[in-house]
Amino acid sequence: MSRKQWITLIVMLGIFVFFATTFSTSWITAFDSAVGDGIRTLRSDVLTPIFILITDMGEFLQVLIVGIVFALFAIFVLKLRWKIVIMAAAVLCSLGTNRLLKAFFARPRPTVEHLSFADGYSFPSGHAMISTTFYGLLGFLLWQYFKEHGKPVLARCILVVTIIWTILICVSRIYLGVHFPSDILAGAALGFAWFIAATAVMEKVKR
Repeated sequence: MSRKQWITLIVMLGIFVFFATTFSTSWITAFDSAVGDGIRTLRSDVLTPIFILITDMGEFLQVLIVGIVFALFAIFVLKLRWKIVIMAAAVLCSLGTNRLLKAFFARPRPTVEHLSFADGYSFPSGHAMISTTFYGLLGFLLWQYFKEHGKPVLARCILVVTIIWTILICVSRIYLGVHFPSDILAGAALGFAWFIAATAVMEKVKR
């Protein structure tokens, strides 16, 4: 792992630890309320079904379906066999870690109106964590492949779309009222930590 990757990993873990140790404080509560209320003021009959559709793409079943389709494409077309194995391992680790942390912190979900069904505990956000790992690695592999095959414009477009898509999934959880902003930031930080770890391993593995 390079020095830059180590620094990024430490920063992401630091962000998670920060929110894990402060989410019950009055000033984080005020932060969650201010940001959450601000995002929820955007609720409308037009945006709500769009955000429900977006948030559904972060559900386990949809991630599994997209993952299987991408895995088949990557294995048989892009020839990225071992990288897909690493990607799958990282996503499963992200999922498992999230389940354990939710049970440990046992933070109740926001008491505002929920526009989408959500059960279990709130911290850290599973959607933010798993989507950051999964869609991040999916976009990374496509970006890397097209960059290496002389299509830098397409590679950059994939990178931008991946970032925007992941952010939209994260924001959708706040918009729908099922997560606090601090849940999202903590989850995304840990998801990105798994992303960094996976890409570091991928650099050591041949296709």
